[in-house]
Amino acid sequence: MRFKSLKYKLTFWNTTMLLAAFMLILFIIYVAVNAFLLSNIDKKLDMVASHFIFWSQKHIMSPRIEHSGRKPPPPISKQLILLPPVIFGADNEVLIPSKDEFNTGARPVPLDKQSLNRAFRENKVYVFLYYDEQPVRCLYRQVILKNGQKGVVQAVLSAHELTQFQRIITSILLFMIPIVILLAGGSGVFLTKYMVRPVKNIADTVDKINETGMSTRLEINGEDEFAQLAVTINGMLDRLEHAFKELKEAYRRESQFTSDASHELRTPLTVIKANTSLALRCDRSCEYYQRTLSDIDSAADAILLVIENLLTLARSDAKSVRLNIEEINLLNFLRDIVSVNLPELKKRQVELESIDKDLYFYGDAAYIKRVFFNVIENAVRHTEVNGHICIEAEYDDKFIKIMITDDGCGIAPEHISNLTKRFYRVDKARSREKGGSGLGLAICQSIIDMHNGKLEISSELGKWTKVVIFLPVSPVSVNTDSVISKDL
Repeated sequence: MRFKSLKYKLTFWNTTMLLAAFMLILFIIYVAVNAFLLSNIDKKLDMVASHFIFWSQKHIMSPRIEHSGRKPPPPISKQLILLPPVIFGADNEVLIPSKDEFNTGARPVPLDKQSLNRAFRENKVYVFLYYDEQPVRCLYRQVILKNGQKGVVQAVLSAHELTQFQRIITSILLFMIPIVILLAGGSGVFLTKYMVRPVKNIADTVDKINETGMSTRLEINGEDEFAQLAVTINGMLDRLEHAFKELKEAYRRESQFTSDASHELRTPLTVIKANTSLALRCDRSCEYYQRTLSDIDSAADAILLVIENLLTLARSDAKSVRLNIEEINLLNFLRDIVSVNLPELKKRQVELESIDKDLYFYGDAAYIKRVFFNVIENAVRHTEVNGHICIEAEYDDKFIKIMITDDGCGIAPEHISNLTKRFYRVDKARSREKGGSGLGLAICQSIIDMHNGKLEISSELGKWTKVVIFLPVSPVSVNTDSVISKDL
């Protein structure tokens, strides 16, 4: 329902609070004005009572009344006096009646005996009464006569003006109530619109954001909670945009990966299928079957190599590779690689003797050996017979820096940044003829990352190519996720 909206809830509460505030102000005004008028009439009553006590002291010699005032209080208009002031005794008898100055001809009687009796205990009592259907304000004030007898002065003034003003101000306040309600309602609506405007701006801006406009950000005004909310949402949008870009890139790489993997596997499978189909068409010689099986075996090796490389990359991505970390002597390690399984390397000049025999690094020997096999094999593949391959090493802070340089055909600058991407080949046709699948350097980068190392490639087209590998010199520098260390 619409009434469950925050906008309507805020409007309701803003209007209610403003209405309550306005009503409270009107009530305070009413009470303050009423108290002022009541205080004014009470002061007049005190003046009437004091004036009568002074008169009694002056004109009635026996008994005399104690009066502390030296000067007589100012006189009060007789028009306000409905009943003459009288001093009553404890038995409600008249002790000192009013004479000429105060006598209005009315019979002096106590208007409220209960309040009169209270005045003997409380000294002074004010009370509202009705006399001849007229509202009056009455004061009962205790006095001490000369003989020590207690008396109570009764002073009475008309309260007609007070009650009339009360009716007027009540009518005014009742008339203002609808105006106050309308004013509170309008103010509540205005305040609500002002308060929810930032929320509406946020909603409108967020509504415009889609996959084609992820760069849109909220405007930040001020330093209030809405500004903090805008900052938080902008941070979330930054993360979403980054994640969305990564997701698009991952989807693109996955599509490219699937296409390249399918292409790599299709070639050897086509060879296997063609050879088996031809061999099965008719009887062949033993030599023919041997050549066919040899071709099939080579194609199967190519398939297994691609699958093995893909599995290695998949495990690396999932961080499920278990590294067997150990200390390895670099010179002996490289000599083993150069002397084993690289017959083509013998046709090139390889320099290893300049490497210090005391250089050690930490890593998984099997994985690191695969890195050097791939790098050196690439160097052999792109270096002519009798070419030169130089392997150097030195300490570099927390790493051993191994530099493998060849004087082969080199690589164009635009290809350098893409060499470690999966299935990327500078010359796809020639690389495939030489047995390259485009996964070698991607696997090298993945293995180096698992060891918290670095892989850098530089080249000059037609002259040389240089691969720099950084390997840690301490076990604590190796990535500790899913690691098995022989030293532990």
